[in-house]
Amino acid sequence: MIGFMVRAGAVIVAMLVFGLLCTSAASARTLVVDDDRRQCPAAQYRTIQSAVDAAVAADRVTVCAGGYREQVWIEDDQPGVIVESTPRRAAVILAPARFTGLPRAMVVAAGRGSIVRGFRILGPLPPNPTCGDPIFTHDAGVQIGGDLVRIEDNEINNIRDNCGRGDGINAGDAQNETGNDFGTSRAVISANLITGYFQHGIIVEASGYREDAVRIVGNEIAGSQTRPTTGILVAQAGIVDVEDNVIHSNRGPGINVAGVFAGGDEIQRNRIRGNGSGIEIDALRDGGALIEGNDISANRSHGIIDGGHFGGGTRILDNVVRDNVGHGMLLLGFGFQPGIVQRNQVLRNRIDGIHADPNATGYQLSNNTALDNRFFDCRDLSGPGGPGTAGTNNTWIANRGRTSSPAGLCVP
Repeated sequence: MIGFMVRAGAVIVAMLVFGLLCTSAASARTLVVDDDRRQCPAAQYRTIQSAVDAAVAADRVTVCAGGYREQVWIEDDQPGVIVESTPRRAAVILAPARFTGLPRAMVVAAGRGSIVRGFRILGPLPPNPTCGDPIFTHDAGVQIGGDLVRIEDNEINNIRDNCGRGDGINAGDAQNETGNDFGTSRAVISANLITGYFQHGIIVEASGYREDAVRIVGNEIAGSQTRPTTGILVAQAGIVDVEDNVIHSNRGPGINVAGVFAGGDEIQRNRIRGNGSGIEIDALRDGGALIEGNDISANRSHGIIDGGHFGGGTRILDNVVRDNVGHGMLLLGFGFQPGIVQRNQVLRNRIDGIHADPNATGYQLSNNTALDNRFFDCRDLSGPGGPGTAGTNNTWIANRGRTSSPAGLCVP
């Protein structure tokens, strides 16, 4: 009897939840915006922000073609609001004369489950009167806060301010208009074209707030060889998945994972070319990153730099690392768990193919192919007299290469 009552209660709760969801879906409205009411004569609003202010949970704000010089805020008490351009990228958001409140961004998406889709978001940004104040270090095109936010299929260009800063998209470390802090969790940044930024194409940063599985998928991120830009910077806490992006033309790293306290980042199937370096993994406090299946080519220094690990080793698997001006792979790490380097193709790099630094300890390198690198295909400066292969501090097994120092790390 008790079991029946529990099951019956569960059914009633499920029916109530289903009913609420259906009611919410049925009551969602579409609010139409047109700056001059030429494309959409029946539009209720002429600015994006006025429509967003009128929106409640799950409403859709459809923005018709035109130019909208304003700062757009989706607040953290507006869950599920969708703001989209129709047709795709026909609506252009231009920076206003000045920003209101913090963060300093053209679009602030803080509502749980909110979506910003299909816009052109164009700088330059308005003047920043406090260039020396560190709180304003990341003026941005889009600022993400809150849970399950999606930034999709936008063109974000020319994001720069008078202080020499500007990020295309900033996930985390922000405040809403009333000064309350919010973080980022389970955000998705996908299919955007991000160009002309002065600092970072995408930055994920926390300063004590959580970034839980921010996914950066299918974007093209193009920097400038005239400025020290970074394609993607993971600055502090969080777990980030970076997949299937094209990242090129940055003077700094294509991807830089720096100062991360929660491990488990995954960097997979990206094309990273023509940057200052390809992928840089700084010393990790907890856990190690997965670098898998990337094509890393023609960067102006090293292809992959593994900077170290304390809690767990970096896994570098099945990448093609070719034609870089520095080392193909530069291994600097040491830690309690080994770094794993397996099945990579490391070809035609200007210094060494796979290079282990004197401090590199505990790497397990197996079944890699390193060929036609300028100095050595396989080189390990750790040791001498270490417990690993050929007196090094690392283990090399079944690696293919023509040149090796010391002998035996790789063989033809």
